[in-house]
Amino acid sequence: MNLRIVLPALLCLLPSMAHGAALWSVGGATVTTAATDQLMAHGYGASAPDQSGGIYVVWADSRNLATTGINVYAQHLDSNGSPVSGWPANGLQITTTRSGTCINNFGSRDAICPGVTGDGAGGAFITWQDWRNNIPQAFAQRVNSAGTALWAAGGVLVATAPATGRDMAGGPILTSEGSMFVIIYDSAPLVDGGLIWRVQKLNPSDGAQLFGTEGKVITTTTIQSFTGAAFPLPDSSGGFFYAWGDRRAGIEDSNAYAFRVDSNGNRTWEIVLSSAANNQGLGIVTTGDDAGGFYAVWTDSRAGGTEVDIYGTRVKPDGTAYSGWTIGATGGNAVAVSTGWQYTHEIDHFGNDLLAVWWDLHDGALAQKIKAQRISGATGSALWTADGVSLIAPTAALATTLAAPVIRVSSNSIFAGFSWGSINLGCGSVCSSEVAVGQALSPTDGSILFSSTGTYLGPIGQDSNYLPRAFQAVASTGDASAIFAWI
Repeated sequence: MNLRIVLPALLCLLPSMAHGAALWSVGGATVTTAATDQLMAHGYGASAPDQSGGIYVVWADSRNLATTGINVYAQHLDSNGSPVSGWPANGLQITTTRSGTCINNFGSRDAICPGVTGDGAGGAFITWQDWRNNIPQAFAQRVNSAGTALWAAGGVLVATAPATGRDMAGGPILTSEGSMFVIIYDSAPLVDGGLIWRVQKLNPSDGAQLFGTEGKVITTTTIQSFTGAAFPLPDSSGGFFYAWGDRRAGIEDSNAYAFRVDSNGNRTWEIVLSSAANNQGLGIVTTGDDAGGFYAVWTDSRAGGTEVDIYGTRVKPDGTAYSGWTIGATGGNAVAVSTGWQYTHEIDHFGNDLLAVWWDLHDGALAQKIKAQRISGATGSALWTADGVSLIAPTAALATTLAAPVIRVSSNSIFAGFSWGSINLGCGSVCSSEVAVGQALSPTDGSILFSSTGTYLGPIGQDSNYLPRAFQAVASTGDASAIFAWI
């Protein structure tokens, strides 16, 4: 399974091509063609813009499985889709030790995969879980734009776990002040069914630990049965926001929570985003709101039965809800609520409004849709068609499978990427073909601007293990376009 990546253009940039067009080679610019499996997280975390119109991508790679196990690799592509000078065609090996675990559960959006963010100077800041010492630990590396490691070879240890600790690396965070934080999941309390979260701050010049060897604890209670976490979101004051779901209220009752950490690694507040009936917090994701606060959106089963909906809320920098939005016992505004299932969502913001895209099965498994919605930041109400707009109208000749949607805003233009394929159920064994496609949406009403089947980005190969799909997307720098990466 190889990684590919492509840059689709917005309609208004190419007015003579009303269907939209790929600016890189059709089929995508190849990140790596190594004859092994590569896995990355879906949605956020495995890709980052490079401030020059290009992109960084990180993944877990099994090419050295027989010798050093799964390793972390990275690639840096320029604005033309070519590897930047100094970067190998099949990716730069970040670790030579047993590392790079990548677990992707698309139902709940949980992932333990390598993460990357820009370093503020054109380079990249990478984190991963590492087993070199026979226990899971969090490691990090900083590389410059030419692929040179700036910290110790093989990466630096983010924190030394307490005696019974077992650390997993969370997402890297580059704050508004240029500080580098790493969230650490400490599974020491797993005997009690939970986790403790700590944070470490690293010196940008050499990766030295700035919050002591263990980092700082930033949770108020042992987290019971962790059900999902968003990628860390920088605030405007040198700290960050973090949102997650856990089952401390009961095994059948996941709630959604969030906290804010300041530039000194101190938690300034922690709130319950939603503790409505049944489950909230699964697949939780966050995005900023252009006013210093953030949005959090999650999978929600408060309706009961087998219905799965999508709810979200908007939170101010001080941890209170914006007018028109709710948090707490009945927290969350409806984003996608219809009989049946709506899940595997991703979000971005359009000014102060929320944009969401999701996999919609409320009409049944054989009538799958990818849908999107724009929610007013001022009122918390839908601005497009009540149950969302469909991004694709595939042929009905065969059963259709749709998956892995992402959405990004670039220069006031809205892009979405996802996969779709046709499954022939009458061929003895299930056989199918699948492609990656892009779509552009009108900000006014969500109407699609490319063709009804989307703009073709490239094929999605499938192997006997049917590895999970994963999309990454970043807004390109300096023009109305977006970069999509997929496996």
